[in-house]
Amino acid sequence: MYAVAADRICVDPNDSETVWMSCYPEGPMRSTDGGITWELLTDGLGSKVSYAGNISVSPSDSDEVLLCADQLFKWNALEARWELFGFDAFDVAFVPTDPSRIYVCDYNYVYFSGDAGDSWQIYSAEQSGRSIAVSHYDPYDVIIADPYSGVWRSDNGCETLTFSSDGISGTYIDGLLACDSEKQALVCFGDDSVARSVDGGNSWTTTMTTDAYYEYRLHIAKSPSDPRVMYASDSSYWTFSKSEDMGATWFLVSEMPYDLYWANDVAVDPREPRKVYLAGFSYYSEVTYRSSDGGASWEALNLYPGGSWDYAEAFFIRIDPRDSTRIFVGTSEGLYLSENDGESFSRVNNLGGFVPDFLEFDLLDSQTIYCGRNTTDEANSPALCLSSDGGGTWAPIDTPVTGVCAMAINPDDGDEFYIAGQRNLHHTIDAGEVWLPLAMDGFDCPVSTAILVDFDHAGNTIYATGYGVFSFFDVGTPFISLSVSQPVYAAGDMFHLSCNITNPGASSNVDLIVWIELPGGTVVYLPGLGLSRAPFYSGWLPRRLSLKDYTLLEAPVDAGLPSGDYTVFAALYEQGADEQLSNIAAETFTMVSGIE
Repeated sequence: MYAVAADRICVDPNDSETVWMSCYPEGPMRSTDGGITWELLTDGLGSKVSYAGNISVSPSDSDEVLLCADQLFKWNALEARWELFGFDAFDVAFVPTDPSRIYVCDYNYVYFSGDAGDSWQIYSAEQSGRSIAVSHYDPYDVIIADPYSGVWRSDNGCETLTFSSDGISGTYIDGLLACDSEKQALVCFGDDSVARSVDGGNSWTTTMTTDAYYEYRLHIAKSPSDPRVMYASDSSYWTFSKSEDMGATWFLVSEMPYDLYWANDVAVDPREPRKVYLAGFSYYSEVTYRSSDGGASWEALNLYPGGSWDYAEAFFIRIDPRDSTRIFVGTSEGLYLSENDGESFSRVNNLGGFVPDFLEFDLLDSQTIYCGRNTTDEANSPALCLSSDGGGTWAPIDTPVTGVCAMAINPDDGDEFYIAGQRNLHHTIDAGEVWLPLAMDGFDCPVSTAILVDFDHAGNTIYATGYGVFSFFDVGTPFISLSVSQPVYAAGDMFHLSCNITNPGASSNVDLIVWIELPGGTVVYLPGLGLSRAPFYSGWLPRRLSLKDYTLLEAPVDAGLPSGDYTVFAALYEQGADEQLSNIAAETFTMVSGIE
């Protein structure tokens, strides 16, 4: 296979050895031996290919292949040629649970077929749709995204669309942060605004606006030790602001340092939420600053020992989550490291000529560090490097792309992570030994993508936005979720309550407290359903624990229980103390046919 520009890759869901690639200007290619050999398949396309969009294979039929090449084409396996459907297409998605149902989006319309493409319905989208995706759980739940106009959503199969980015006024969406342990409160920031959602991204409220443009953008960061605290730098007005309520309201703290022409990144110390760092561009050597009072005052850090640079730029700041005295700064002159809380820096020379665009820590072991860059100009240059000794030595990691823009690492398993490249998204569970491309799901990844992965939920919900990256996972706080087997119970039903516990933090001795609030406000505790606060479990909580579907209570429903809404709660506390160590999980169910 000769060198081509692969825009989209799709692995046949029915045969993992069969791989399709959508390439421009060459055309679509197919490999039937896992990528060892390739064949160019352009018969039937003629001169119609002016865009290499998504290519997708039906989950139930390997011969059912659809290609977006400015227009929609279908593969005719018997004649080994492509057939034109006759309408424009940017992206295509099969419904996972019913592959005969197909959605296609283009500039202004959404096309739907319920009979594998034999006939189509047309819905007016009234906006550009670059990518389309369908829920694995509901064939009528469809999401359409465009890096310029935002995110659109439908719960009725695209008969109607709602603007789920409603309230976001920024030209671009640059980054996305999760603010609570359930990751339902989200904050996104763009060129000129900050917006907040409390329903998982279905609706948004703009909480800050500015006149920022080009380099003068907003940049925000949150405190790892207090998720309510967030900071924002506004290079257009040289202002530095703070929020203490998860981005709902903001107040001015100070002006940014005068010599910092614009800010590229904001970082908060994992142990001290009032210690904040700024990185940006300067006509002098002062490109990094530190504040010990939440941004009220600033001091320049001596980043370049032994001299200064004109027109220098710092692109990112990353603080070791286990040792906040270790600080990495990525600059136009290379990667620098401080091991004394920013008092002095030295260049990380063992990276050679590799100048990273981002750096991420394994949250279970901060000696494991990844750095990568989004570049395609050097054929032999690695896109991703790994250090297993805290930055002392580095080794390249083989990646399926020549440039990596961002990554998100599972806080419970450092070998599992996602990377975003140029118009693609890949997943590995073995630290890069094997990569799975995720572009076949109808998601058109922009050139640079912010990734936020909800690793706490089955299926790993992924939020992604264009032109920038900020990903956050709580380093030390255990997470608990609860589930009941059904939402409504009657006398004689089998009640089943289970929990998930994830502990990415340090090992500790804990009490697991579980309680139920009955209709009318009466509270009873498990076990024994007595009125004592005795813990359900008291003992050791391992650091890498990932407990799934653990049964807390299973019993037939008593006919004497009152009707109404019940709420069950659970939380982890320090053993023998009242200090809460986790979120309080809650689950509500209804009892019927009992005592009124």
